[in-house]
Amino acid sequence: MSKRGTQRTRGNLKPTSSTKATATFLTHGISPLAFFSGELSISNGVDENNIDNDIDSDLRVILRKLTKKDSTTKIRAFNELRDYCDANESDDKIRVILPFFVSHYRKWSTDSDQRVRDECQSTFDTIGMRMKKNLSPHLKTILPIWLMAQCDSYAPAASKAKFLYTKLFNGQNKQAEAVYFARNEIMSTLTDEINQCSDVLKDRKENEMETDDAHERRLTQVLLALALFLNYLEANKRSDLTNHFKIIFDSGKFWKLDKIKSIQIQSSFYRCLYELINLIPDVIQEYKAKVIPLAFYSINETEPKLCPLIWDCLILCLDTFDDCWSLVNYQKAFLPKLYAFLRHACHGNVFGVKDCLLPLIEKIPKTVIDDNANYHFIENFFQSMEEGILSIKGRQQMNNVSSLLKAYMDCLLYILESHSTDQLGFLNERLLPLIRRLLTDKDCSIRSAFARQYVHFLSSIQSFRLYSDHLNNVLSLFHKLINPSSSINESNDLKYIFEQSAILFETILSPPKLKNLRFAATTTTTSSSTDLSSIDSTTFQTEDDDELDNNNQKEIYLIQFATDLCQYCFQFCIKYSDHSSFQHGLDLFTRLLNSSTSNNIEIIKKLTDAYDNTNTIPEIFYLNYAKPLMKIAIEQHCSLDHIVELTIQILNTFDSSEGVVERVLADLMQLESSRRFYFLLASIVCRYESSPSFHTWLQEHGVLEELLNMTASVTKSSENNDLNFPVSTEEFQLLSSLLCSSKPTQFLTSIQQEQIVYLACRLLEQQTPTLNESDIHNDLIQSIDHVAKHLFQNIDKTYDNQSTKNLFQLYLHNDINNLIRKNVTLSLHQRSIWLIALKQSNIIQNNIYNQLINIILSYISTQSDNDLFIDMIISICQDEILLSKKFYDILFQRIYLNDNFIYESWIYGIYHGWLLPDQTIDIKIENKKFSEYERLIDVQFICLLIIRQYELNSYIWLNNNDLIKNLILNYYLFQYRCINT
Repeated sequence: MSKRGTQRTRGNLKPTSSTKATATFLTHGISPLAFFSGELSISNGVDENNIDNDIDSDLRVILRKLTKKDSTTKIRAFNELRDYCDANESDDKIRVILPFFVSHYRKWSTDSDQRVRDECQSTFDTIGMRMKKNLSPHLKTILPIWLMAQCDSYAPAASKAKFLYTKLFNGQNKQAEAVYFARNEIMSTLTDEINQCSDVLKDRKENEMETDDAHERRLTQVLLALALFLNYLEANKRSDLTNHFKIIFDSGKFWKLDKIKSIQIQSSFYRCLYELINLIPDVIQEYKAKVIPLAFYSINETEPKLCPLIWDCLILCLDTFDDCWSLVNYQKAFLPKLYAFLRHACHGNVFGVKDCLLPLIEKIPKTVIDDNANYHFIENFFQSMEEGILSIKGRQQMNNVSSLLKAYMDCLLYILESHSTDQLGFLNERLLPLIRRLLTDKDCSIRSAFARQYVHFLSSIQSFRLYSDHLNNVLSLFHKLINPSSSINESNDLKYIFEQSAILFETILSPPKLKNLRFAATTTTTSSSTDLSSIDSTTFQTEDDDELDNNNQKEIYLIQFATDLCQYCFQFCIKYSDHSSFQHGLDLFTRLLNSSTSNNIEIIKKLTDAYDNTNTIPEIFYLNYAKPLMKIAIEQHCSLDHIVELTIQILNTFDSSEGVVERVLADLMQLESSRRFYFLLASIVCRYESSPSFHTWLQEHGVLEELLNMTASVTKSSENNDLNFPVSTEEFQLLSSLLCSSKPTQFLTSIQQEQIVYLACRLLEQQTPTLNESDIHNDLIQSIDHVAKHLFQNIDKTYDNQSTKNLFQLYLHNDINNLIRKNVTLSLHQRSIWLIALKQSNIIQNNIYNQLINIILSYISTQSDNDLFIDMIISICQDEILLSKKFYDILFQRIYLNDNFIYESWIYGIYHGWLLPDQTIDIKIENKKFSEYERLIDVQFICLLIIRQYELNSYIWLNNNDLIKNLILNYYLFQYRCINT
């Protein structure tokens, strides 16, 4: 025990108070807690966290929170810091934050938590917009990380960093000057990051690359930042960075980055590589021995995110370096991978690669293409493409089929013109097997896309001789397919052959006529007007004379082609008259001579040229073609509708005299004396009643009187919309023909005309539940379709009648319902009919658009995610600009947010940093109720509609920015109200 008053410390030292100690430390600029940290702060007035001790205590607390490891603490601190900045109008109080913020910006921008990175950029945006020029002293320090932040994998954070950069450095020149000012620091930082991250990502145990999330993200940012940096720089200043880039490339680590097992890193590497080749080709020239194998030996990539990037690099290498192929091993490394890639249909990456195939084979050395002894390039290349095209299955992949088929035809045309010595042999070798597969294989993937691409290819062939010889071979192939050496056993196969042949040949006979308008070169003139008389007559010539002659030759040839085709069909029908396939041959024969076929009159003349000229053309056609076919059809109990209608149509087309009409029709009556045939004949003749010859026949044979009596017995005298029901098929055929005649008023009163249309509606409703695609050729259905076509072709005059509106609505509903049931053939048939009303409407166009849109909108609640339904809408709107605009306006109104809802949307968007308002918004919420389900369905439907347009490359709205903005705002609103989307 010590005595009272004596010193109790060892060494008789005098203790001091903590207050005095703190004062002493602060006098020398030392933090009171610095001694416990193990080291003293170097700078006066700054603690170990680089926080200035002169700033006020509230701010110091916020900054200390930002140094914590906990993400939640840092996020709250960022919010508090932004509030502090907003509350202090003096820039001096914000300026003291800069040293601390700059020193920690790198750590926050690369934080593993994306929320921290997002909040960091939001805070940087607030501070940066306040400080502006005060950032200049810190620009070299912060800009390298700032570029990386603009390439953040988290889009909101990247967009905020980009937003601030473009705001502070307005215009490309200022942005270029900024990065050039800090070029050395940027390159040094990015180089260090590449080296550090690549070292960390090595797994020495397996001698392979594995990834760590944080380093993977950082390395991705670095590579993209390197490309961004080059894009910001002016072209004439990129050469100043040559030494910096050589340091990166010479280390060897950069070229190994594509081996890291990370899709994110590999995709960013190839994006960076593409920009390097594109922007600094002189530097990359020295390293092409490393660059070219990276692209050329990776072309069999299956990953969708990588494949298009690799192919883009490959094509850019071919365009940039002249001696690429000297660094490529064709036989072992490149060609086998190319063939494998094509055999697998580009591994589903057709959309990203389709435009690269033609540039690739254009650059392949001639020695490789022509050397059939060692490489067999042409055979292997096209065979691989054919296997790939035919391997694609499923309706959803039809766009890939069409795109790859187009690329195939483009490559075929190039080889044909540039490398083929036997052009006809080459063409037949490649295309005839495909056409055979198209006509015989029911599961063939190209059946819906081949005809269009094939005709486009044919139109590109310059040599008429080659064009005609090839089509002659196609015709011979068709003749062999329908006349096999063995007996016919499978009528279904022949049915399919005739159906596919009809599609193919109709497309060939009616090719799209594409003309390029050529304008004269313009010269500067002082005259205020142009003297049109001084312009040469060839100024606006659409085609060269040689090209015009070539097209004329092709058109003449197609007439002969169609004539031979008709002869083959006729011969088939005569030869196989006792077989069920007779009907399929007869259908193709009538379709080829239908009035919708181009040059059908010339084809008919060609068919009749070989026979006795003492008779008229209609009589020759009837006696030598129609009559023999009708006899067989009657014996086989086949439909006579098309061949009888074709015969009457030809009589009308060539303005036959009364005597000719009488002789032909009298002979027709002797062929078949049944009541059904009489009704059929009378109904068809009534359609051409305006012709004097047909009108005379109808009167002399008492057909008109009989029709009027029958009409009176079927229709009621009362003025209502009903008929005596049921009505036989034959009776309705006649009623429909009277209605569709050129002067229906001489047969029917206005009330009776209305009654017939209502009857058509009732009959169609009655048939709808059991209707299938085979019923399209049913007599009753064809008569109903005939009524609908007649009304819709005259829609401006008939739309005022409620019956016409009902019939239009019925066809549209049946179209959509069949589409829902995936009965596509029947759906397309009905659509082809109601679309007539859309195309023919002028006066009542707005009304019919409203009816169509209202019906479509009624299906959204149940079909918003149905691709077939959405595809139908896109196909309709593509051809109707006014309808598309009206539909856009209505959809926009359905999802438009008024002020009450938009405030909630802004709250959520701003809170998460997705929206960056230029000024504070006065938010007043009146949380009114709205139909959440209906709005959600509408938003989902419109999203899929827009996405589907991009997938199909079919854009019905050139500018849909406002619609997309409202979709985003609706999404924020749903999130704010916690609605599950």
